[in-house]
Amino acid sequence: PVSIQAPRFRYTLMIGGVEFLRSRTMARVELPAGSSGRLRLPVRISYYDLLRGYPDLRDAAEVRYRLHAAVDLSVIGSSIEIPFSHEGTVPIFRPPVATAAKVRLADVSLTKARLIVDAEIENPNVFELGIGELRYELDLGDVRVAVHCSAADGTTIGPLQSEKVTLTGDITSSEGLLKLLMNGISGVPKLSASGLVRTPYGMDIIGR
Repeated sequence: PVSIQAPRFRYTLMIGGVEFLRSRTMARVELPAGSSGRLRLPVRISYYDLLRGYPDLRDAAEVRYRLHAAVDLSVIGSSIEIPFSHEGTVPIFRPPVATAAKVRLADVSLTKARLIVDAEIENPNVFELGIGELRYELDLGDVRVAVHCSAADGTTIGPLQSEKVTLTGDITSSEGLLKLLMNGISGVPKLSASGLVRTPYGMDIIGR
């Protein structure tokens, strides 16, 4: 019949049955008379701390957690502690993996040529990734060239899916074109990605 206010609460986050963090904080939570309210817990998980403390999770797509909490309620001058718990999963972010399947030269002259890279971008996460803002560098041993994707900014890769893309870039004689023309493309080309990726939880930066 009366409203209730919760001035503070405490909580403990358990991962793998082990305490990961503990906190006590102030909050303004109002439960209207004869109704319900919502409590928001400011829990922040550092992937660095998580993987350092749980190295077996490095290859996991997500991790299970259990949250134990108690709310101190103020009711007509009296204080009552109400415990509750919640469990679920947290996705572990891993950067996309770029692989160069085939590299070829086009529009070749003595001073300049165009590199065309048939590549595959893999999303190892259980959520969608937006890759339209990534930058790529092709490593051909002694030669490194920046290559660009023609994909639009809205290009996405579904959970645990791969996307085939075509990357292009210009290489000049000063960047190693003559060496490529004489020796060809030997070994396994390496492709790296850096820049911004979009996730359902916001933007993230990978690479340099």
